[in-house]
Amino acid sequence: MERAPRSDALESGAGPIIARLAAALAQIGTALRSGVWRTHGPRGLSPTQVQTLAALQVAERPLQLTEIARHLAVTAPTASEAVATLVGNRLVGKTKRAGDGRAVAISLSARGRIAAGWPPAVLREIAFLSPTERGSCLRSLVTVIRALQRSGELPACRMCASCQYFRPYAHPRSARPHHCAFVEAAFADAHLRLECRDDALADQARQDEIWCRFARRAG
Repeated sequence: MERAPRSDALESGAGPIIARLAAALAQIGTALRSGVWRTHGPRGLSPTQVQTLAALQVAERPLQLTEIARHLAVTAPTASEAVATLVGNRLVGKTKRAGDGRAVAISLSARGRIAAGWPPAVLREIAFLSPTERGSCLRSLVTVIRALQRSGELPACRMCASCQYFRPYAHPRSARPHHCAFVEAAFADAHLRLECRDDALADQARQDEIWCRFARRAG
């Protein structure tokens, strides 16, 4: 009886690659959660409060309560309770938005910016990736995140992959294959953004066009 090639034997015992990728992402998520808890647990912050700090850090701009709730996929009262505690701990501040006295903007304080940092151990290990590996990893994760947004599993965010100014792979055979029509500049995978203050959500037809081009080439 012929023995199966070694590669086939390895593959049959490893499980589907899709499941292994999901498991790998789960392990990274565990490292992020445990690192954040080691930092914030002694401060008495809840996971929702920590996620609120992270959302403000990623956005790099003040957010309204409804935006925070959408980012965290929680109800407005839950987000409001988290913000109230963070205000009490002087980690975030509230300001009225110009021209709209009812709209309140929430932003990180100086203390909040320090507290919102990602776990150093995770950042250190990511830093060991080469620039090419970092760009490839980011592109793949953006593709998965955007797919989950389209299916309703994740809330929408101000990312390149849904922006009307995004021109994916406009410069083929280039180290900077994408183009931003807002600043009229080419950029690489490593510069893809999950949150951009200049983002302008494209209409549905344009989003579909962007997605088809980006997802096809990203795969």
